[in-house]
Amino acid sequence: MTRAELLTLVRSAIHAAEDAGRPRHEAALAAIEAAGCVVVPREATREMLGAMYVTPDFCGRHIIRHSVDKLPEAYRAMLAASPYAQEPKA
Repeated sequence: MTRAELLTLVRSAIHAAEDAGRPRHEAALAAIEAAGCVVVPREATREMLGAMYVTPDFCGRHIIRHSVDKLPEAYRAMLAASPYAQEPKA
């Protein structure tokens, strides 16, 4: 999805919220999340960086590689540690 496409979705959600008398900011965030995107700080926080830690693969005492297959999980952990992460629904 391009930035322009995301902005179109957000604008549409804001107009629908205005018509329904709902808060515009909540509609904008909901549209962003529905598009599969998240809002995060421009600079990662310490908590986010700490959550992204990836343990290297070892053979004995020697690092043989940093597993690329672990990066998606680390990225999800980093996003979850964002101060803007969506509150869990009860």
